[in-house]
Amino acid sequence: TMKDLADYDTDTSTYESGYSRTPACLALVLCGAQSGEVSAVRVCDIDLLNRRVWLHGGGERYRHRWVPVDDAWAWEALAARVAYLTKRYNDPERLVAYNPLTPGPHPLKDRAAATSMTLGRLMKRAGVRQPGRNRVASLLEYTALRVFHQTGRVEAVAARLGMNSLDSAAHLVGYDWRTECNP
Repeated sequence: TMKDLADYDTDTSTYESGYSRTPACLALVLCGAQSGEVSAVRVCDIDLLNRRVWLHGGGERYRHRWVPVDDAWAWEALAARVAYLTKRYNDPERLVAYNPLTPGPHPLKDRAAATSMTLGRLMKRAGVRQPGRNRVASLLEYTALRVFHQTGRVEAVAARLGMNSLDSAAHLVGYDWRTECNP
């Protein structure tokens, strides 16, 4: 699975657990982070005690919000990454899943592209990347569907993904509320 491959980045290396940002990247998307938000998450944004993450940095399209870390693997991946970064850098402002190669500001589109490239490589290695059938956004769609199936509420999907439009959230999970209300 993709989770196994993400773990493989760390487990087979000479580095300690939490070294690779790939598992953290996937974990954040499984929590509901958009690609630009993934690259903005800092160590201090992850509340391990309460199993939640503060998402921000996705531009004006997405609301800032706390999201639960309700996937056991995602929690383990984030806990390992936070432990590694804390031990190595001891900087609560350290980015969890984005390593800028140059100093200075990094535009949202550049950060989002880096996240997409990381996840795209992971999907390809896992053998689940099928051009024309799925894409990196499919991971977020999976999260949206999971939330919808757990709650039965489009509002829960919109809240988890930071979306401003219930129509967009309904479309994302394939729910036609107009037909439901007007049979």
